[in-house]
Amino acid sequence: MGLKVELINAAFSRCRISGLTAMPDNGDLTLALRRMENMAAAWEGANILTGYNFEDVPDLNSLHNVERKFWDAYESSLAMRLLSDFGKVPAPTLVKDAKGAFAVMLSATATTDQVPYPTRQPVGRGNSLRTNRFQRYYRGSAQPPNSAQTKRMTVGDIDIFTEHFDEYLRDLESIASFTIESDKPSNLFISSSSLAGADVTYTAEANVAGAYQVTIAATTSLGRVTTRVIYFDLSEA
Repeated sequence: MGLKVELINAAFSRCRISGLTAMPDNGDLTLALRRMENMAAAWEGANILTGYNFEDVPDLNSLHNVERKFWDAYESSLAMRLLSDFGKVPAPTLVKDAKGAFAVMLSATATTDQVPYPTRQPVGRGNSLRTNRFQRYYRGSAQPPNSAQTKRMTVGDIDIFTEHFDEYLRDLESIASFTIESDKPSNLFISSSSLAGADVTYTAEANVAGAYQVTIAATTSLGRVTTRVIYFDLSEA
């Protein structure tokens, strides 16, 4: 993995073909970091999941956590955005590169919803012998939302997640306390959790494949309570 500033420097390098040849100063780098953070957030909101490292206070020297196969898309797309800030028109070559890299990223991150068997479809004799011979039709199964907010894990995984409440809080307001629970603790176990500023960090252990929910209820210093439901999709290896 590389640093955020490395993606930004590569983007400025791509801008040279469009006439932006001056070396970026600290102000330019800060502007580019803001553009990249907003770009990555917009992509994630559109279900384009690249693993970008979002921070409460973005830092140029932080790891970006983006897989190498998406670097071209970040660099070329960011270059396109930066050129308008400097009054430059993107060169046709840059436009072509940006479109191609974005198409590759879009294809690599595309997901499709799994369609369960309808409850009106018979199980069939061969399947009923392996499950329940008195069950004549398929039962409906819960499916987690196919969105950027759904956490995906493999059975046996243990991972750390963070929920940010910065945008919910008002001026001088803070998170005073919180509760967190899994709808099926034995299948998706929350082994630890902590509060740091406006962030709730917790450790989840994937034990049994299926769709589950983790509910966080946060109480603020002003007495407001907000509840978030995080969906998990656990699958077998």
